[in-house]
Amino acid sequence: MSYEHTQLPSEAEALRVLKQYWGYTSFRPMQWDIIRSVLEGRDTLALLPTGGGKSICYQVPALLRPGLCLVVSPLIALMKDQVEQLKRRGIAAELITSGMSHRQIDFALDRCIYGNVRFLYVSPERLQTSLFIERAKKMNIQLLAVDEAHCISQWGYEFRPAYLQITRFRAQLPQRPTTLAVTASATPQVQQDIREKLEFSSDYRFFQKSFLRPNLSYSVFEEENKAERLLYILQKVKGSAILYADTRKRCEQLALWLRKKGFSAGYYHAGLSAQERNHKQNEWIHNRLRLMVATNAFGMGIDKPDVRLVLHIAPPASPEAYYQEAGRAGRDEQPAYAVLLYHASDFQKLKAQIERSYPPEAVLRRAYESLSNYFQLAVGSGEGQSFDFHFEQWQTRSGLSAQEAYFSLKALEQLGIIEFTEDFYRPAQLHVLLNQKDLYDFILRSPHLEGVIKGCLRLGGGKLFTEYHAFSLNEWAKKLSMKPQELHHALLQLRKAGVMDYQAAGEGSQITFLLPRHQAQRLPLRYHLLQELKENHLAKVEAMEQYCRGQHCRSLFIAHYFGEKNEQSCGFCDYCIGEKKKKKAAERLQNVKEHIKALCRQAPLPLEDLRKHIKQLDLKLIEQALEDLSREGYIRINDAQIIEWVLPS
Repeated sequence: MSYEHTQLPSEAEALRVLKQYWGYTSFRPMQWDIIRSVLEGRDTLALLPTGGGKSICYQVPALLRPGLCLVVSPLIALMKDQVEQLKRRGIAAELITSGMSHRQIDFALDRCIYGNVRFLYVSPERLQTSLFIERAKKMNIQLLAVDEAHCISQWGYEFRPAYLQITRFRAQLPQRPTTLAVTASATPQVQQDIREKLEFSSDYRFFQKSFLRPNLSYSVFEEENKAERLLYILQKVKGSAILYADTRKRCEQLALWLRKKGFSAGYYHAGLSAQERNHKQNEWIHNRLRLMVATNAFGMGIDKPDVRLVLHIAPPASPEAYYQEAGRAGRDEQPAYAVLLYHASDFQKLKAQIERSYPPEAVLRRAYESLSNYFQLAVGSGEGQSFDFHFEQWQTRSGLSAQEAYFSLKALEQLGIIEFTEDFYRPAQLHVLLNQKDLYDFILRSPHLEGVIKGCLRLGGGKLFTEYHAFSLNEWAKKLSMKPQELHHALLQLRKAGVMDYQAAGEGSQITFLLPRHQAQRLPLRYHLLQELKENHLAKVEAMEQYCRGQHCRSLFIAHYFGEKNEQSCGFCDYCIGEKKKKKAAERLQNVKEHIKALCRQAPLPLEDLRKHIKQLDLKLIEQALEDLSREGYIRINDAQIIEWVLPS
């Protein structure tokens, strides 16, 4: 939407909002330029590195204008984190995920239409449902923020087919909102895809912060014994660190081994409960743990500026993934290190894993049919429905191997047929459905529930009447002098009576069907797309191998990969430091050669006397100088071990 005929908010006004809600007194580089572009009503693509403050670029302009900002993001955990942060700052925000009940979704949508909600976070799959489209038409959506925008391109490293439906959704709104697409990493091909597939207006703006990180030193080491090198690096580089490993089991093993070696280390992966993950994350953020050994599930949305070291025990599957993960070091702009250890076999393993990740078409159809039968869906039903999912139980019934079953689910997700949410956590939530008068009347009729109702109102406050409130059943039960199971049953009674909507906490996996059920053989599988995605992923592994094995400045390789035209080497990656050492060694060698030449021009020189004239030098350096001068025809050493000048004086 254009604001040509209204006065644009000034930078001073934007800074007031930034100070009021975030406590910052200045913008990071390029943030204000992006915000101004959005305020001008221009479609905008912004490439900011990990930790560059992308969310501020849509949150601040949204607060400077009336209306709603709709944020599309693929990451449930990140959406939850952002909504919680906004609410803590006193900003009304809502989130819709597949784990919510129909009543919760309906309530959130109503608040976005009739309430004062400023931000609504949804997954791209939500934009395809007819219910959401119809309700969104009634919202005053002024800004559409597309987070992790690289997901719209099949040439990106996290392609999400539902992103392709964003423009179709936007076209059904009564007015076209300004669109801001943000991402940390996108190659030139992906950048073009984002602009084209989001159908940017002709006056769009593009902002890209340099991919070079002047304070971050990249190093790569090919190692047979990674453990030995790992210990050496951890002893040499002090401060907070992340160690990325490729499997959950490897994380746990490494953390245990490092603790035995005297390091303060914990582990983090998606297989832990939400409570365990939060505890470990807080321990690390507050420096009670120096080192977190983690899978790539760790790091999204975590703002810890003083990480001094990010170490990979094996290469990630793409330069994009590596750049994002390594970029979690040194966000405070102080010197930091990103170190990658690899072995030749690591790349063979990555390629083999990618081959396994794309099952044959017949296996996909079999998995789909088994999944539909598991949830007892009739043909034509199931679209938009979400189900709690027990992977092991389904896999056993399907007759597929665990590997076939898992990769089939991921492939069906890539093709936009299902949404597979792994290891999610849904906290318990409570919302009062009656007004205060009707609630008082209910208490008079049900005195046995009076204590629970008044206790919940005391603990949750007035917010229980206006929104869903997340709470811990165990903590509330303790404060109400009840057993958790007693409180749970009482809340179920209140839900049945229509007094409160109580949603119990849940943890596990979920499947959402994005299409009505088809007969397996008629399912519209775009299998050719899977083959293209596989080739793209294999090409990214090749690029990662070039990064590791190539003789080049690491920072420049990353910059060139993302299309940045820069030829100035960083000067402090392992390659640049090595080149400096070579240059210095070459200069020292040349100085010794010149000294020997000067001595031998004057008179023949006994070899044993050479050390008297050239003191405190490495013997190998002198031997190299003599060998070079002899080969170049300046000197010869005769049988009596006398150095003679050969060229005419």
